[in-house]
Amino acid sequence: AIGMVMGEGIGLLISVLIFWLTRSLPKPEAETRSSYWAELNPLVRLSLPVMLARVTAGALITLEALIIPRQLQVGGLSVAEATTAYGQFAGIAFTLVYLPMVITVALSMAMVPAIAEAQAKKDFTLLTKRCHQALKVTIITGLPFAVIFYLLAGPLCSVIFATPAAAMALKMLAVGCIFIYLEQTLVGILNGLGAVRAVLLTTIAGGVVDFLGIYFFTPVWGIGGAAMAVNLGCATTALLDLFVLVRHTRLGFNVRSYIYMPALAVGCMVMGVSSLWFALQVLPETWRLLFTLLGSGLLYFLILL
Repeated sequence: AIGMVMGEGIGLLISVLIFWLTRSLPKPEAETRSSYWAELNPLVRLSLPVMLARVTAGALITLEALIIPRQLQVGGLSVAEATTAYGQFAGIAFTLVYLPMVITVALSMAMVPAIAEAQAKKDFTLLTKRCHQALKVTIITGLPFAVIFYLLAGPLCSVIFATPAAAMALKMLAVGCIFIYLEQTLVGILNGLGAVRAVLLTTIAGGVVDFLGIYFFTPVWGIGGAAMAVNLGCATTALLDLFVLVRHTRLGFNVRSYIYMPALAVGCMVMGVSSLWFALQVLPETWRLLFTLLGSGLLYFLILL
């Protein structure tokens, strides 16, 4: 905990220093009298829905931590078993699934000013181009991770965490993790468009689906049911965000770019992973996993070139 606080504090100081060194001083303007609320109102109207969306997401994480172990116990697990299963779910499976979000979170942050700039200029060609670029990067980088998490769930959990029992939760999350990544990118695009209220509503809708899924699925299918519920919640939010984006921008989608080529690359990667994992079985598991990841990843991106 101390390390996390120190890391966040140092990051804040560096951000303030960079801002101070790179800021551009505005020219002094003639002072005009206006009420405090008149100046604050536009900022509140823009920032309040964003804040509420973050609060909703944070509250959902807290509810998951409370409800999943309880529903696992309803399904027949003991307190210790339920706690262990949730620890594997949140501490191992989600940790791996969140790894590609290093890309999507950075992309989401970059999209806010890029999309806002294109909209302010009323350059709709540039706007649609940036939307397509962001979505394609998300899909292209997210799909290979989904394949790896699904096919190599056991070896990943065994080699990295020495906990092969977490493989089932990881495999279930892999089925819908592409929606987690798309959700991040779409939220950044919609915030850039100023559709912050829509982001709040879609986040709430996805949270409701997630909560209901966890409540009803977990006692029946165990931790796999909880993973399924998370997938459904993220898919709901991502698809609603995509609907809002299309409605705002009249964005069209090329079947070859968004479906045909990614599907072809994923199919070849699935065969590559299976073949390499079988061919390298004489190697120790760590090296077998490493060479399988490198070989299948290279094959995936060569096909997309």
